[in-house]
Amino acid sequence: MVLSGIGVVKRTRTWPDGKEFWKRGIGDVVKFWVTMDGPGGINELYEKCGNSKNILDSRLYFVTLFETGCRNAEAVSLKPGQFRFSDNGIKILSAKVLKNKKVTERDIVISKVDNDLADDFERMVRDCRTEYLFPGKTPAGTIRPGAHITTRTVYNRINEIDGILFPHCLRAHRAYHLVNERGFDVRDLMKWFGWTNPATPIHYTATRDMERRLGLDEEIFKSIKEEKRNENHK
Repeated sequence: MVLSGIGVVKRTRTWPDGKEFWKRGIGDVVKFWVTMDGPGGINELYEKCGNSKNILDSRLYFVTLFETGCRNAEAVSLKPGQFRFSDNGIKILSAKVLKNKKVTERDIVISKVDNDLADDFERMVRDCRTEYLFPGKTPAGTIRPGAHITTRTVYNRINEIDGILFPHCLRAHRAYHLVNERGFDVRDLMKWFGWTNPATPIHYTATRDMERRLGLDEEIFKSIKEEKRNENHK
């Protein structure tokens, strides 16, 4: 099965509310978004971290990847010293942006308004006493000074939460969340994620902008997208 602009789909999963996930492999961008609440939502996925064999690690990995929108390789390099906290937000200074073997930086601003995950995030970061937010460990389980964990470890922890979930899913979730629930446009996404090519955020905003301009209600717009999806599946 081939979906236009995505590629060969290896497996599909439908959540109880009908939204679908498409996955090709590690690092692939997925074309979906889910709400914060409700079946299959971000908050429900976060609660599933409690079923992981590494509960605290999985929760920190999950909330970091979602709230920051960082790529896996960017998230593992974060340090507690980069974080600044205020009553209504969290700011992360000079977070790395890794793209096409180039390293740039961006400041990440996270709102705590109507955002329970951000409160948990702040608490876990404040409790961290290591150089890296995700410190590397020896086979015996002791902290390795000056080292962070591997991206493979993060992938495995996130995949433990739900077998279809992988780190880049949460980056895509975050982009769609900022558009649909925070009203971000292309320029906002470019600034927030550190993107330089406007083509990157367009697919996150295009359908929402079209819906807004045409004045279509959500159910009508969903039916239009479903018809187009069925045509692609034929």
